[in-house]
Amino acid sequence: AVSAAVAVTLVTNGFDVAAGSASFEFVRTVALTALSPAHGPTSGGTVCVVTTEDEALAALRAAGRPLECVVNGIASAATALNDSALSCIIPAADAPMRAPLSLESAGVVLSDQSSAAGEMEMVAFDYFATPLVRSLRPSFGPSQGGTTVYVTGEGFGGATDGDAVCRFGGATVVPATVVRPTLLRCQVPAREANAELAVAVEVGFNGVDFSNDGVRFSYKLDALVRAVTPSLGPASGGTAVTITGDGFDTHDDLFCTFGDAEPVVVEQASSSALLCTAPAHSAGEVELRISSSEGAAASSAEIGRASCRERV
Repeated sequence: AVSAAVAVTLVTNGFDVAAGSASFEFVRTVALTALSPAHGPTSGGTVCVVTTEDEALAALRAAGRPLECVVNGIASAATALNDSALSCIIPAADAPMRAPLSLESAGVVLSDQSSAAGEMEMVAFDYFATPLVRSLRPSFGPSQGGTTVYVTGEGFGGATDGDAVCRFGGATVVPATVVRPTLLRCQVPAREANAELAVAVEVGFNGVDFSNDGVRFSYKLDALVRAVTPSLGPASGGTAVTITGDGFDTHDDLFCTFGDAEPVVVEQASSSALLCTAPAHSAGEVELRISSSEGAAASSAEIGRASCRERV
């Protein structure tokens, strides 16, 4: 049996039984086996699923007993999902820590940490510092995605291997690499159909909780390079090259990159034409890339490409 009720009587002098009686119910403790996710931010609010063994939880459900999860000394209502699992909302904590979880009813602990095999398996929640996003570099790129973005902020040290992700626009999630506790990088996904051009980028480390800072990445409408005039020039450089096309964003600093030469600044720009001067380069056909950048230290976002030929 998972529970048994017994009568409670009061003996006043070792012989005489007081009038009246009450009952006391003994219940089998619930063996907690796992918690998912098992880590989350100190800001709290993580919704976790707790799994259990045997039929003890089912008996408590059938009896209609109110259940609570207690973490870090704070109780929150536990919702039974089925006869072997329930969900809890993790409370906030003052600092990163490891906090055991217990299952209680009316202040009485009804859980233990042992499995059916008798092994002790601590079910606990690991708090990490709540991540904060401060800036993105670069903060814009092409609609087809592929731009490598560096996210600057705080609290990134709480990520475990493979758990760090960037979320673009509240839906698309991509893997992230933690460079250091204040910097991570991720690759921008392609813009979703009908999505806004500017989307919030948030970071998360447990698959369910994300930062909420609203720092935005802006997708630029795809630019199209149609022609390069002239398409050849001396290897010594100095040729004024006009690139014609569609969708060039004249609000950005634009650069031309000829092959593996250093980028040169676009000297004149309109939405359909750019002018830049070819640098010195070894003879041969090279790829000409048009990119936008936020500064010398920023990564560039390619917006178009073509080919041209250098001659001796």
